[in-house]
Amino acid sequence: MSDLRIYIADLAAYNAGCLRGGWIDLDGVTSTDDVWDEIKRRRLLGRNGDEWNEYAIHDHEGFGSMLLGEYSGLDTAVNVAILKGEAEEDDIPWEAVIGYAENMGRWPDNTIDIRDRWVGEHNNFREYAEELFDDCYANEVPEFIQNYIDYDAYARDLAMDYLVIDSEQGVYIFNN
Repeated sequence: MSDLRIYIADLAAYNAGCLRGGWIDLDGVTSTDDVWDEIKRRRLLGRNGDEWNEYAIHDHEGFGSMLLGEYSGLDTAVNVAILKGEAEEDDIPWEAVIGYAENMGRWPDNTIDIRDRWVGEHNNFREYAEELFDDCYANEVPEFIQNYIDYDAYARDLAMDYLVIDSEQGVYIFNN
């Protein structure tokens, strides 16, 4: 079973009181033609002469709370599938991309912006802040003063400049 999939429903059949349609896996899809080929191969939509019946996306899985609207169209679903593939190539967890999209209020067109802002995955933001501080200032702070550094306060203030997305494993961090 695919991680990313949509349920395509035939609207003519639906309006006539029949349920006609099916789930389409989107992992590895590179164009709407791929999806249309699957719809035709599985005969998920009826035809009226030479025209295919209208469709709607009645359900989806793997998109998080970033809902695809019933009439979002296959382009949106395919763009998200392509985005997922690009994120995997860039080693950015899909859950982080969903969180980023939820924060932006839309699906990004590609992973360029996400990749440029991606900082990484950490157990918590304080851990990241401490690593950043040590990388930037450890050689400048005398050893006898290092025990007095308030990493919690530093992390709190630093978090204002980042998008921090909680996950089951810790946090995903993006530059703002």
